[in-house]
Amino acid sequence: MPIAFKRRIIILFSAFAIAAAAVCALTAKGASEQTGYMTVSPGDSTVFFREYDLRIRGWDNGTGTVFFIPSYINLKALDQTDSPIKICGSDGQIMTEPSLNEMQDIIVRDPEGNETPWKLGFYSSENLYTIDITLDGIGIGDIDHDVYSDAVIDIHSPDGRRTYHDKDAAIKGRGNSTWESAKKPYEIRLSAPGSLCGLKTSGKWVLLANSYDDTKILNKLAFDLSDRMGMEGTTDSEWADLYINGEYCGNYLLCKEPSLKNFKEKITDLEDLNEPFFDPEAVFADEEVKGYLYRDAPADISGGYLIEKNWNQSFFEKKTGFHAGGYCFTVKEPDNASMEEIGYVRDYFEGIDDAIQKGEDLSRIDFRSFSRRFLLEEFLYNIDYGRTSCFFYKKQNDDVLYAGPCWDYDLTCGRVRESSFNDYTGSLLRQEKSDAYPEILKWDRELLENGDYRRSLYAEFRKLIPLLQDAYLKQVDAYRDRIGASLAMDALRWSREGGSSYRGYYSDPDNKYRHVKFFLNKRLEHLMELCETASVAADPGLDRDETHRLTFITDEGEEIVREVKDGSQLKEEELPEYDRAEHEEGWICEYNNEAFSYYIPVYEDMVLILR
Repeated sequence: MPIAFKRRIIILFSAFAIAAAAVCALTAKGASEQTGYMTVSPGDSTVFFREYDLRIRGWDNGTGTVFFIPSYINLKALDQTDSPIKICGSDGQIMTEPSLNEMQDIIVRDPEGNETPWKLGFYSSENLYTIDITLDGIGIGDIDHDVYSDAVIDIHSPDGRRTYHDKDAAIKGRGNSTWESAKKPYEIRLSAPGSLCGLKTSGKWVLLANSYDDTKILNKLAFDLSDRMGMEGTTDSEWADLYINGEYCGNYLLCKEPSLKNFKEKITDLEDLNEPFFDPEAVFADEEVKGYLYRDAPADISGGYLIEKNWNQSFFEKKTGFHAGGYCFTVKEPDNASMEEIGYVRDYFEGIDDAIQKGEDLSRIDFRSFSRRFLLEEFLYNIDYGRTSCFFYKKQNDDVLYAGPCWDYDLTCGRVRESSFNDYTGSLLRQEKSDAYPEILKWDRELLENGDYRRSLYAEFRKLIPLLQDAYLKQVDAYRDRIGASLAMDALRWSREGGSSYRGYYSDPDNKYRHVKFFLNKRLEHLMELCETASVAADPGLDRDETHRLTFITDEGEEIVREVKDGSQLKEEELPEYDRAEHEEGWICEYNNEAFSYYIPVYEDMVLILR
């Protein structure tokens, strides 16, 4: 732990909590011969850090109790004076300095001298802010997806300074498929706009769980790259360790949802201008348009608008939206759009779609933002692009449509289960075989048929090559160094609860990041070919002078072992043969239950079974 973080902290174990843990440990031992193995919950085990008035609940990892502690906590002085129940080391001596980042054999000793064997672990974060949210009379499981619940928010910097306190904040859930994960994303609303974790002031904030990203860096990588590329309205972001009601929830990315308020340039806010005329009950909706009926409206309805390309099914869930050019668009801002405004922006988008398809008058397309947004999406190979979370904006008294801001990148860099998106040679321009193809926005594909736009895109790409190379040569490692300790805690916390829908291709965290660098290097090579550029992508130098053991287990239980060089990519014909009529799935990686793929380099030992 860094010297700057080393403070003398008095730690008091809650007598009730430890008593509960001891009782449960005895119960488990009576029910099983495996000493210390938990078969029931250990109860409400807590540890209290007096200096910070911070109480953290213990978590049962199946073999013992784990406490996940913030980066600023120092365990050098463990004081159990006030606790009638003592925690002792395996030597029987009262514990004064527990080890970090490992499970220890301990003894729980009650006032009568009875001793119960148990396991205890303290895992510490590094470098990150801590967001501590206390709910008003409800548990974590009671947080609603749509309705705010009252909450108190405290934030501490990595060195332990309290940088924010709000006793009148609120929290609710967010997301669609991500809300179904065990590790859930949240939205928080402050009592007044404030700066959290060193970010620019806002009244609403998003806590992204990154459940589908085994590295937890992909959204941050995309946002930072988008900002460096000069894309307007990109959210700033920062990682934090999140606690709710004293329970560690994992590594989260704090940021802001796409909004015209995030832009450096002030853009007219139609939402505020609409407010005097808004009647939330005056809803209009049919199969093509949704909005509100107004008695009156602002004089100028030409902007600003923030529009999201969305799934057709999302149209029925949103308050405002329209269909244009055969695609579904929802109106993010203003979310109180009048039917007059919906009609205006729908006609505008119909005209944009018609111009793009004809490839004739593209004066209303901002070539720079369209080119840069496409290059970012193609570089990261974002499966969601053109389907959902794909934003456009229009300013007031400006007939030009701009692409952005950029959003939602947890399913990038090959992080998609059972999908061709781990093929680093693929392109967003070639998705005809996708079941979703009819709904995928094809504007980029059609724009590239126009020579002027194509030359503009190629020129933008050549300017961006150094930035794209820097992403995998420097940024990935920098992110890894910052969140490595927090990532380890997150992985341990959610390893037993299915918190991540994507475990990744590798068990070693270092190899997960090696693959991101490998993938981005290959994507840059792909873009150089696509944009007819003679440059050479810088080699990240990933391969190591070592070999790995691949163990193939046949359906008869026979083991076929092969030694392969680090970084090897094995084609299907190089794998052991099998009866394809009996095994439709083929060789499946035991670690993540996914099909073996040529596009995934071998960075560690693997066990593969036939399915």
